[in-house]
Amino acid sequence: MINSSSDKQCKRYQPIQSRYIEQPQPDEIVSSNTDLDQNDQQIRLRHQRTSRKKGSIKIRNLDIDSDIIKEDISQENKSDQESDGGYIQNRNIQLAFTPNNEEEVESPFKGRGHQNSDRLYRINDIRTQNFNPQQYSTSKLPKDHDSSKAEITIKSYKNLNSANSLYSPTKGSQNLIQSENNIYENYNVFQRLILYHVFSFMREMKTLLKTSVQKININHLPKQAVSDSIQFNLKILYQQIKNNEYQNFNASTLFKIFFWKINKLMTLLIVFLAMLETYSRFIMAILTETLISAVENQNIGDAYIQAFALAVLSLIALMSKHFQQYIISNAATKMRMILINLIYDRIIELHSSQIAHLNIGKIMNLVSSDLNVIEYQLAYIYQVTVIPGSLLLTSIILWLRFDGPIGLIAILFCGILYPLQIIIQKVNKTILLKTRKLQDQRIQQTNTVIEGIKYIKMYVWESIFEKKIMSLREKEFLYYLNIHVLNLIDRSFNFSVHIWGSFCFILFLYFNNIPLSISSIMGTIQLMSMIKYYCIFQVSYAFQALMNFSVIFQRVSDILKYQSNNLTTIDCYNKTTFTGYDLQHQPIQQLIQERGRGLNRKGSINLQSTTLLTIYQYFGRWQKDGIPAINGINLDIKSGEIVAVIGKVGSGKSTLLSAILQDVPFYEGMINQQRKLKLAYVEQDPFIYAGSIRENILFGKEYDYTLYLKVLEVSCLDQDILSFKQGDKTEIGEKGTNLSGGQKARLSLARALYQMADLYLFDDPLSAVDSKVANKIFDNAIKDFIFKFQPNYRPSLIRSHQAFLSQLPSVILVTHQISFALECDYVIILDGGKIIHQGPKNKIKKHILETSNIESNNTNIEKPNLIRSLKIRRPSKLISRVVTQITKINKEEHTPQLYVAEDQIQQDASLSTYKRYFSYWKPFLLIFLILCQNIASEIINNYYYKEMAQFKQDDTQNNEIVFKNASILVIGSYINNVIKYFLNIFGVLTSNNIIHNKMLKTLIRSPIEYFDTNPSGRLINRFSTDLSLADTQIQQTITDIFEQGSQFIVSLVTIAILQPYFTFPALFTVASTVFIFRITRIVISQLKICDLISRSPLFDQFKISIYGVTQIRINENYSWIKDKFLKLSNQSMQANLLFLYSQKCFGFYIDLFGQFANITGIFLIIFMIDDPKIFSQALLLLSTFNTQAGTLRQFMAFDSMMNSINRMFEICDIEIEDQSKQLCDLEVQIWPRLGTIQFSNVEMQYRKNTPFVLKGMSFNIKDKEKIGIVGRTGSGKSSIIYSLFRMTEIEEEGTISIDDQDIKKIALNKLRQEISIIPQVPFLFKGTLRENLDPLRKFDDNKIITALIETGLDGFLQLLPEELNHEIDPDLFSIGQKQLICLSRVLLNKKKILVLDEATANVDMITDCLIQQIIKEKFNDCTILTIAHRLNTIADYDRIFVLDDGKVLEQGHPYELLVQNPKISTYINSDSVFAKMVLQTGSKNSSQIYGIARKCYQKYHDIGSRSNCNSKIFDVSPSSINEFNF
Repeated sequence: MINSSSDKQCKRYQPIQSRYIEQPQPDEIVSSNTDLDQNDQQIRLRHQRTSRKKGSIKIRNLDIDSDIIKEDISQENKSDQESDGGYIQNRNIQLAFTPNNEEEVESPFKGRGHQNSDRLYRINDIRTQNFNPQQYSTSKLPKDHDSSKAEITIKSYKNLNSANSLYSPTKGSQNLIQSENNIYENYNVFQRLILYHVFSFMREMKTLLKTSVQKININHLPKQAVSDSIQFNLKILYQQIKNNEYQNFNASTLFKIFFWKINKLMTLLIVFLAMLETYSRFIMAILTETLISAVENQNIGDAYIQAFALAVLSLIALMSKHFQQYIISNAATKMRMILINLIYDRIIELHSSQIAHLNIGKIMNLVSSDLNVIEYQLAYIYQVTVIPGSLLLTSIILWLRFDGPIGLIAILFCGILYPLQIIIQKVNKTILLKTRKLQDQRIQQTNTVIEGIKYIKMYVWESIFEKKIMSLREKEFLYYLNIHVLNLIDRSFNFSVHIWGSFCFILFLYFNNIPLSISSIMGTIQLMSMIKYYCIFQVSYAFQALMNFSVIFQRVSDILKYQSNNLTTIDCYNKTTFTGYDLQHQPIQQLIQERGRGLNRKGSINLQSTTLLTIYQYFGRWQKDGIPAINGINLDIKSGEIVAVIGKVGSGKSTLLSAILQDVPFYEGMINQQRKLKLAYVEQDPFIYAGSIRENILFGKEYDYTLYLKVLEVSCLDQDILSFKQGDKTEIGEKGTNLSGGQKARLSLARALYQMADLYLFDDPLSAVDSKVANKIFDNAIKDFIFKFQPNYRPSLIRSHQAFLSQLPSVILVTHQISFALECDYVIILDGGKIIHQGPKNKIKKHILETSNIESNNTNIEKPNLIRSLKIRRPSKLISRVVTQITKINKEEHTPQLYVAEDQIQQDASLSTYKRYFSYWKPFLLIFLILCQNIASEIINNYYYKEMAQFKQDDTQNNEIVFKNASILVIGSYINNVIKYFLNIFGVLTSNNIIHNKMLKTLIRSPIEYFDTNPSGRLINRFSTDLSLADTQIQQTITDIFEQGSQFIVSLVTIAILQPYFTFPALFTVASTVFIFRITRIVISQLKICDLISRSPLFDQFKISIYGVTQIRINENYSWIKDKFLKLSNQSMQANLLFLYSQKCFGFYIDLFGQFANITGIFLIIFMIDDPKIFSQALLLLSTFNTQAGTLRQFMAFDSMMNSINRMFEICDIEIEDQSKQLCDLEVQIWPRLGTIQFSNVEMQYRKNTPFVLKGMSFNIKDKEKIGIVGRTGSGKSSIIYSLFRMTEIEEEGTISIDDQDIKKIALNKLRQEISIIPQVPFLFKGTLRENLDPLRKFDDNKIITALIETGLDGFLQLLPEELNHEIDPDLFSIGQKQLICLSRVLLNKKKILVLDEATANVDMITDCLIQQIIKEKFNDCTILTIAHRLNTIADYDRIFVLDDGKVLEQGHPYELLVQNPKISTYINSDSVFAKMVLQTGSKNSSQIYGIARKCYQKYHDIGSRSNCNSKIFDVSPSSINEFNF
């Protein structure tokens, strides 16, 4: 027992304290605690003196000189400070804005999400009242900040250079340093009003592009203003949510928040500017009529005055319009980013099962596609407020013009469109919701393809997924066609309303004998044009915008309303609601009393443990109406124990861990924590963060150098670190694409160990590594690190027995390896979701052995001591080499990036992009036909103006001809509009559909290397953001360009005919605007590309957080992961803002030039035209002349959109896998006949400029031969499979032949179809069970059911309501269950060559034996290649290949590799690598392997009697296997 004296306690732990040389002392962290006693002060002084001494740091059995550590720590800290300085500075700066500190309002979901979590977890602190965890916690940054420091912080706020992510542009290569000022500083109000600050920025960017070959990237953008940061805006939002206590986030609540609560002043300003613009233009309409009257009356002086007033009002309207759009651009970007962050805050608070229920495809589609609509349609929302005033002004003008209410008839003619618009948009909303659901499914399927592309290629399922996605896209295409056709009907009426509306109104006046004049007719037509734009078009767009916003807000609110505590209690059982745990009424009391409560492992301390976790009568379901996955679980976890959980596949082992993690959505019962436990979790399929190895291990925690080195060593990552060129700074791809299965498992284990948790949950991580590494991990990581190193790591914090007890962690180890279960303190055996046996290992050893079908009277039961004596110790001091490597790499300035920087490959949209896009319009002449129709539409309008100008009040016959011709023109105009709109819609949607299909077809056939070097978020961005933009915005933009461009061309020609002198200023204006367009286009285009590029890492981070939500939650890394997301959000926000600002700046200045041309033209025609008819027509045409500015504005927008099209073309242009080489003769058609395989001098590297993974590998495999492939991680085992499937092409010098046929000459589909595989990570997708087993539909139901029966899945099939047609969710299956389904798939598609890539690593021993028995029976006439960590499975194989460093180190029959002389040896006495690997598995297991190998060898060789061999051989037949429970 430990003495309670602090002095003695210090003595006991004094040697361990020497580890902390040059490290922050634990006591320094708690130096602010005033309750430390005098003994603790003495401890601190002694520790400080100790830390000054030079000593030796001992990590396990390796001695490292403290000089090495001391030097490296200083180098490391210095390097880290240099490399992470920006991050630390920004982290401190952001404290002033981040909602997590005390000055800010916390996320509205944080408290609400977990306020009822004690429904499942009940924390009891009664036993730990004397222990204050806060006293021993690591220091945190202060929450209260000095106001002066906060002001300095705000002034120096620079967030864009702080994101140290995979996607940050390469530093040191930029000629233009980011400005220290934000874009608003150093500019006065007037300069901002005319957007001169944006113009100056664009000029700087133009200079940059001229003087260098660089493209604009995030580093070139100015510093972000505080008011534009996402933290600042989230603070305001959270404060409003808190003050108003919003509980339910429905669509109306979001409308209220964003359009009033947090943006009240901005909304009022926008409405004021919109009214100022609109009402100025209405006054201009009145002045136009009076100007015509003045010219008619030859009052030239009044005409000039009115022309001057028109000029002033036009400038006011222009300024109001563009400054309003400028503000709306800022608001739209902020609204989109705030919603993305709201969704992100909600998502990271949810559980993995809840996210799966929400649908990942829906979440990603919402943030990457739906929310983009806000940028384009927010402006129309505010126009709703202007409509009442516009109608009122119109009514007043018409009342005054026609001396009474008769003028209001014109309003009534236009008003009949409002009900039509409402009906159309209601129907559109219904269709749009269906479209979004289809998009969700399409994005989900596309994401499945991108993440599972390796397996899809191996199974040759490209065409299957291509058809599935294209089918969804066809339905989506039809929905979009319906939406656009309905909008076509609306727009056809709207666009010609000034024609048919004015005609009907004038005709009504004429037949009612109301006096008319040319000025009143032309004034009415112009007024109807105003009504068309401000009362009809704006209303139509506003209704569309409201419809889109309501759909978006509804989909967002569905996520925000989702409760993170939505774990539902099943009512069919009596709910238990007590807070303590009553042992007297516990049904497993006897088992509990029999448990050994001490830590009696060798080297541990024997003392009474405390209860960490209690599970009482727990029932868990994945579906509310489904069968319980675990039933009536009663369990008590004590501190300091290793608890093993064993059982057959599907028995509920992983579900038990999920229940402890609160990931089972429907439950009954209770899980009781005696205090708040810190959990660590290692999944079967490890979560790998897309970052460096170090980032994955730290996972947001502070960098403790000594702890970090220790974790690297005990998790056996030191050898891997040394093999990587960049050491622990090596970038890892998504889901560990550039790591082997064993490396991923050990990396996940290292992350868990670094957390220094109270309770470790290990879901069979030892199955992914070979036996030697597994034993090292079990001894060094689990036994030594967790139970010896961790409690003693900071001994000065332990001040009593109770404190020490509370520091002792526990481990729950799910395993299929019985040898490890026998070394645990307590064992739980599950079957059918129930605990059938539990107790100390010695008490239930018989039941443990029964689970592996081993008789308990076997004399060769594994003895831990014997096993350890057989183990081969590692002699080299690898950790010291790791220290040297880390120091060296930290000094390097540049670290190679795994992913290709997107700004390095992104190209601007060029003329070829336009040609290619419009070439997809079928037929190609369609574009010219639409252009001609638009010109014809404008000619019709001008003829209409001309006809109406021929009106004479007293000439009835002339007027009848006028109205007859006008009626024909009105009808022709409407029909022409309908046709041109439909052709436009069909052309755009057809071309988008062709691009999508080409993009999908190319992507799915692109080489694996492309997916390894491009993150999935970047690829998904093409199928969501870019494609959605093309579907929703391009059609309307092209329509505007055609209409406004045709209107400008016709107006220009007509005015030139009427007044040739006007041609010169008109051409000057056109030339000026085109010049502005040309010099600004490249800048705006580059800014758009920068905007699009900045979104990809944001979506990647979003996706990573979704997959890692469990790790984030249990490690309590919300602030760390949120900080990363905030940085990427700020980058994306700044890039998007500057792009939109530049667009508005361009539009403002070309409008300004056009307005000057318009004003000049008015004064010219007053001076030079005397005829009132010609003057009125010229004035009317002049009012439309400024559409050239609108045309260029829309063309600039279209040019920006073409960057999205160009990004999709980049996918279409990927070089696909070689599909051309195909031998079609009869010999190849029936190939392979035998299944012989020959590797000859095979060399392979995964990518250029990377090390070779296969280095001249050569071997021959005969037909029907069974080959076992073993070797440590990185030896080249999986690379053999890659090369065999031609996933990566080998060097030209080497050859791989199957049946003497070079596989390079075989078509890929043919090659891959003829090889069956069960991969290490089994692949399932969302779909029916039949689709997962037989997606090509080659087999009938009977054959599929037979295959399921052979693999023991017939019982599982009977549980499915729709049997083979039942939809399955891969997330609800364990790895072992998935492997059995993959085995059934292989049985259906039997081929001459079978590859097993650690296919039985995650199943229990009985299931493993079953699978091996099935393989032997069904594939007896096939060639089998098995990569195995369980050496038992390959002990009876024909040959073993031992790989090392990309070569075959040794090969031969297993028995020949185990013994020196096969004829006389009776035990393992060889010095081969394989023999050492076998000995690492333990004495019992090595004896079994020896016996199996000897028995197999004896069949073909005479080796004498087996009397001297005491190994017991056992066989497992399928009949002895009980039904597997799922």
